[in-house]
Amino acid sequence: MLCLVLTDPYDYERVLSALMQKARERGQPASVVFYIPTDALHNFVEELGEKGWLGSSPVKTLEHSMLEGLKALGQSVLEHAREEADKFQVKLYTKLLLGAQEDLDAHLRQRGCDEIVLKHSQWLSSEEA
Repeated sequence: MLCLVLTDPYDYERVLSALMQKARERGQPASVVFYIPTDALHNFVEELGEKGWLGSSPVKTLEHSMLEGLKALGQSVLEHAREEADKFQVKLYTKLLLGAQEDLDAHLRQRGCDEIVLKHSQWLSSEEA
C-alpha cells in the first residue's frame, strides 16, 4: 500500500495528487495520515513562554487552542484527500493521528505500508517528527 504522512495543513496538494496518480496506475489502495506529534505544539508554545512572550496560564490555553485548530485543519485535509481519491477512483484509508513516533510507526506497519512519503511542516517540527 502507498502511504502519505502529512503534518502540514497547507502545503500538500502536489504530493497528494502524485500519490493518487501512482495508486491509480498501480491499482493499489492508498493511505493518508495527518500526524500531529505529541510534543510538537508543546515545544513551540513552551519556547514562546521561555522567551517571555507568554505567562504560564496563557501557554496552556494557547497550546490547547492551537491543538484543536490543527486537528480541525487536519480533518479538512483528510476530507480533501477523500475527494481526490474519489476523483482518481482510488480506495483510500485516512487517519488523524495524535501521538508519538512509535504510534505513527505502529500505524504504518499495521496498515501494511510498503511505500511511505513523509511531507512535514517546517513550523511543526519536533524531536519526534
